[in-house]
Amino acid sequence: GGTVFMTLAVGGVSIKGDEIRNYLLVSDGKASGRALKVAVVKERVVCANTLMAAESSAATMVKIPHRPGIGADYNFWVSYVAEFKKALDATDAQLQAMANVKIDEAK
Repeated sequence: GGTVFMTLAVGGVSIKGDEIRNYLLVSDGKASGRALKVAVVKERVVCANTLMAAESSAATMVKIPHRPGIGADYNFWVSYVAEFKKALDATDAQLQAMANVKIDEAK
């Protein structure tokens, strides 16, 4: 019933001097109801707590349930890697836009 995971660094962005890294998270487990998951996350997963946090805040996540035909499902979703890149770029653009908003404390 254990879970295995890995995070792959896939670049990042500098926003107002703060470095924000992007990761591709792959997790899998054989517990009841668990699926192979691939997600775009901002957290580097190092333990069960960061795994839960990353999965709950993922910008994009694909879940491939364990069932006959998982190989075909996996190949189908791997073709969506370009969509993951678009999600990363969109999130980075939103963060940049928020960082460029001047907050007027007088209002």
